[in-house]
Amino acid sequence: MVALTYALALAFAGHAYGQTDEQVAARLTPMVHTCENSPGNGGTFEQALCYKDEAVRQDQRLNKTWTHVISKISRGRRKVLRQDERQWIKDRDDDCHDEAAGYINSTAAYMFNVCMANETIHRTMWLEGIR
Repeated sequence: MVALTYALALAFAGHAYGQTDEQVAARLTPMVHTCENSPGNGGTFEQALCYKDEAVRQDQRLNKTWTHVISKISRGRRKVLRQDERQWIKDRDDDCHDEAAGYINSTAAYMFNVCMANETIHRTMWLEGIR
């Protein structure tokens, strides 16, 4: 029954993580801000690259958090969380593609990469709340 309740809680969690834009922005690394403000970085192509690198850094943070959380929970909860994580990855990718769909070229890449970084931060913060 506990596993079923946990599964339902995960199912309803979805993207309603509850973090504010400010909380997410506070988790961006200083490297992305340095990149964004670099004197030679004057267009959306360069900005897209800044956020592509940031998405990789945020994914690394997510993986560290994941490893910590998964080691602390029961086997049954791990199974449910793994299933949820696979669905979250699919949903994140789909959502970020949708976010970029209205744009073209480097602006589309920028929107996609910002979305990937931000959604990954949301997920990391959500995982940090699992006990």
